[in-house]
Amino acid sequence: MTKLHQIFSVPLYETNFPVSQTDLDFVKSQEYVRYDYSYMSEGNVLACDELKEVRDFITSHVEYYFYNVCGMDYDVKPELTSSWANIHVKGDWTLRHSHPNSIISGVWYLSTSDDTGSLLVHRENGLFGNQIDFNRRENNYLNAEPLYFRPEVGTIYLFPSTLKHSVDANLDSDERISVAFNYMMRGMVNSYNVKMKL
Repeated sequence: MTKLHQIFSVPLYETNFPVSQTDLDFVKSQEYVRYDYSYMSEGNVLACDELKEVRDFITSHVEYYFYNVCGMDYDVKPELTSSWANIHVKGDWTLRHSHPNSIISGVWYLSTSDDTGSLLVHRENGLFGNQIDFNRRENNYLNAEPLYFRPEVGTIYLFPSTLKHSVDANLDSDERISVAFNYMMRGMVNSYNVKMKL
């Protein structure tokens, strides 16, 4: 019998929370600072009472992702530690990065179109190492670098905070608006076979 075992995979979780005009208006009303290639809000936007419903929804899916998808024990609980809104005008994009000081990260898209770009996820190492590469007959989850995910309005992605990701340039005159967020796990964890409390 022949089997294929796709080992050590990284789970990228996708769900959807409908965007209301009230949510969109609130996110757009935040104070923004221009960084290299985008506008970012300051402060923990998901912690605001105006976004409690979406925060509770996201937290419930972070729990499902951590406990059910990743198979972790219930001895820790997720805690939202940071969140911020992003506005990408035409030509804006996000560099390849990961999120330090967190366990699970994610993004909720409030405004997108076919031309506002994709979320790209990057592998740490090539399928056959980082020294050489080969032409691909087809791209798939085993060999692609990067993988592209096209968000729609309301799409939420969750992933381990260590996952390298970036965002395509917005080619549309409409703004791409999203809220990114980080969760830490609180409780007893194992670190080098020593129990410690986070």
